[in-house]
Amino acid sequence: NLGLIPCVLIDSTALRSSLYDSQAKWGKSTRYGWYKGYKVHVCSTPEGVVLSYAFTTANVHDSQSIYKIAGTCDIFPVNPINSRNGEQIKSSHRRVLSHFVTTTFGKQLLKERGKIEQQFSNLKDKGLEQPRWYGKNRYLLHIQLVFLIHNIAYLF
Repeated sequence: NLGLIPCVLIDSTALRSSLYDSQAKWGKSTRYGWYKGYKVHVCSTPEGVVLSYAFTTANVHDSQSIYKIAGTCDIFPVNPINSRNGEQIKSSHRRVLSHFVTTTFGKQLLKERGKIEQQFSNLKDKGLEQPRWYGKNRYLLHIQLVFLIHNIAYLF
């Protein structure tokens, strides 16, 4: 056991909104399929502290927000796959990745992947997703309060 890995977790989650919300946009989620709403892109520690976030409409791709989030935390993100890369680059990446996950560090790093999904589930249980809010600014204020309460609760 090498202890905790000094890393942060960055991911996004879908926040459904009312169909009558004029500022919400349509997006596609693996969980919900097509939905109207927003996304929150979160950078957090594996322990659950939210370090930074970006709030966007649902039609914004995750790759457009990662540098904004990472920049606020002085993190240098490394993302070897771009959606515009060809199949040859993707297949070479898969070969390198398959060797990386067999190392001790790679195994520990992959164990951290599920923690951000657990954090999203915990935050949604605390009321992160509120489809009754109309308007981007109201929804943004709501998620800011949820993150603030979540981080304060972590301290105690």
